[in-house]
Amino acid sequence: MAVKKARRVLIIGYPYFVNRIRELAAGSDYHLLTMPKKGIQQWLLLLRADLVYLVGGDLRPNRFYNAAIFLRKKVIMHWVGSDILEMKQWLKSGRRFSRVLTKQAIHWAEVDWTARELQELGLRPQVVPLTPASFPGEVKELPAKFVVLIYLPPEKEQFYGGPQMIQLANQFTNIVFLAVAALPTIPHPEWPSNIVPVGWVDNMEELYREITVLIRFTEHDGLSFMVLEALANGRHVVWSYPFKGVKQAKDYQQLAHTINKLYQDFQNGRLTLNQSGRSFVEEHYRPQTVWQRIYRGFEEVLS
Repeated sequence: MAVKKARRVLIIGYPYFVNRIRELAAGSDYHLLTMPKKGIQQWLLLLRADLVYLVGGDLRPNRFYNAAIFLRKKVIMHWVGSDILEMKQWLKSGRRFSRVLTKQAIHWAEVDWTARELQELGLRPQVVPLTPASFPGEVKELPAKFVVLIYLPPEKEQFYGGPQMIQLANQFTNIVFLAVAALPTIPHPEWPSNIVPVGWVDNMEELYREITVLIRFTEHDGLSFMVLEALANGRHVVWSYPFKGVKQAKDYQQLAHTINKLYQDFQNGRLTLNQSGRSFVEEHYRPQTVWQRIYRGFEEVLS
């Protein structure tokens, strides 16, 4: 029986995703190679590569990607969310996209709403998952106290719904809001006392055991890793976007109504683990499931 020849993939982009996908691909018949630092080595590797896989899309003129297409290399751009905002800003500034990358690169989106945004930019994307969830060894029951997790990184609080989180905490004074990424060393005089900054957390699994609900109320989002993690831990999620197993809140009124309903159910003993959300993530976003979908995408592109 003939042994399948290993394919070489030059993977470029956001370091977290690059490292994660290389881990997933270990042992497969695709060798994922990272970009060398020196220019001549970059071009030599491009000549050897069967495929260029860019995690994080970019339609600005780029001689390296243009050269890859000129050399008849397949180029995949896997869009994650923030890169779409960058491209919208690029267009807004009056500049144009590379026609070569727009028409000849292959474009993947993580979820259907980012795919629709890419269509508005003139692309024809396929939906291919990128972000795998991390699953706990054991799913813990909901804690004895109703606790909400929010994400408020410094200098990006507005983008992640900071004003609405303050309003929500003022409305629900009996609920504790743990603000991950918010640094305790930075004063927040406008925050009520029930918003507690916990900084950057190394072990999120331990934190998920302590919370009941994750709120992700963003101006723009791709497929959030925090959402997948919370669902994998059986926690409830309120998000700006529609997704299986979460409760969508498009505005503050919906957000407050949803939190109130969850809180009342919790107080009355009716709120249990989010089994539907966990089951959906377990079926579609386990690491090897995500890798197999990427693998099939590579196979289709190179066939």
